Amino acid sequence: MSGPRVLVVDDSAEFRRYLQLLLARAGFTTDAAGDGEEAVRRAREEPPAVIVSDLGLPGIDGVETLRRLREVCGARTFLVSGALLAPAVAAQADAVMEKPFVAEEFIARVRELAARAPHASRPAEA
Repeated sequence: MSGPRVLVVDDSAEFRRYLQLLLARAGFTTDAAGDGEEAVRRAREEPPAVIVSDLGLPGIDGVETLRRLREVCGARTFLVSGALLAPAVAAQADAVMEKPFVAEEFIARVRELAARAPHASRPAEA
C-alpha cells in the first residue's frame, strides 16, 4: 500500500533524490520536478497531497510555483530553503523549513501536512 503522494520540486537532482528517498522510506509515494513549469505539469497529471519546494528555482521562483500549484491541485505547500525567508514569503506556504534540517523533523512536517484537508482549488483548465 502506498502513502500520500508528495511532489518534490528542487533544481538540484541530488537533493530531489535525497528527499524522495527520505519520503519513500517513510511510506510516501513521490514524484519530482526540477523547475516550476515541470511541477505544474506533473501536478495536473497526478495531483499530490503535499508539495515540497525550494525557493530558488529556474524560471518561475518557488513562491510563484507554489501559488500556481495550489490553483491546479489544492495541495498543501511546504517551502524548504537554504535562504532566510522574509515573513511575507514564508506566509505563502503552509509550512517552512530551512536547510539544513533534521530528517525526522522534515518527515514529521510532511506527515502533518498530508493529514490536513487540501485547500480548495479551481478546476484545471482543459
